[in-house]
Amino acid sequence: MPLRFRQVVAPVVVWLCLSFAAAHGAVTLYDSPEGGFTLIPPTGWMIKQEAGETYPTLSGPADDLRAPYIVIKEVKGEKDIYSLGDATMKEMLKDPRYQMSVRDAFQTSDQAFGLKYVLTVSAPSSTGGAPYRQIYYFVDGPPGRIFAILATVPETGWKLYGPVIDTMVKTYHLYPIPSPPPPPSSSTPTLAPGKHN
Repeated sequence: MPLRFRQVVAPVVVWLCLSFAAAHGAVTLYDSPEGGFTLIPPTGWMIKQEAGETYPTLSGPADDLRAPYIVIKEVKGEKDIYSLGDATMKEMLKDPRYQMSVRDAFQTSDQAFGLKYVLTVSAPSSTGGAPYRQIYYFVDGPPGRIFAILATVPETGWKLYGPVIDTMVKTYHLYPIPSPPPPPSSSTPTLAPGKHN
């Protein structure tokens, strides 16, 4: 299988790059053993465990009011990211304040497949009436799991932070999947020549 080489080498290369960057203060690794994945957020971003969230949240520089806020959710009970994405958008677009401007497929650095949706929200009361963007990224996780990465960005920060968030999401890296143990041998052991009782 051509992916075998990538499955062995890619995690090692990523680990070496992250180790070097971390040693030089260039990167903070978002590492989720519970989810079985990692992300590399931009330098200066904050990772925080919020009450009620299974996975830590990410947010842009604290001194920038245009900075995004990102939550990660595991979605259970869905067959695939297409069904999940389309069902989520159908529900969101029932609200007339939401308009979808992008639906796109992407691949992460270790070839996990994902879907991206961008919604423009026109008059949210939570931001005092200022428009903002919501970006939904749905990515395949370990077998049988799907993750939703939801970024909220004020409209004033969209041009600056939209590409930054895309780049970060593409660093999504699944932990290597352990190989299953070999099946038990079904052959009958043979006895060596000689006397046996």
